[in-house]
Amino acid sequence: MGIELVIGAAVAAAAAGASIYSANKQASAQRDAARQAERQSQQAAEQARQEQRRQNGNAADIGGILAQNSGGAGGGTLLTGAGGVSNDRLNLGGGSTLG
Repeated sequence: MGIELVIGAAVAAAAAGASIYSANKQASAQRDAARQAERQSQQAAEQARQEQRRQNGNAADIGGILAQNSGGAGGGTLLTGAGGVSNDRLNLGGGSTLG
C-alpha cells in the first residue's frame, strides 16, 4: 500500500508540473498574440493616415483661387484697400519741432 501512495503522489506532482508548464506556455502565447495584434493595429492606422494624405494631396486649388480673385474689381494689391491712404498720413515729419 505504501508504494501505491508514492506512485499516486508522483503522478499528481507530474500532473501539477505539466499544468503549470501548460499555463505558462499559454500565457506566453497570449502575450505574443496581443503584441502581434497591437503591431497590426498600428500598421493599419499608419496605412489609413498615408491613404488620407495621398487623397488630400498637396496641389493648390487653382479654381478656388481664381474664383476668389475674380470679384468684379479685378483684385488689388494694396494692403490698405481700394481707397489707399489719405494724404495727411503720407506727410513724413511734417509738423514736428525737429524738422
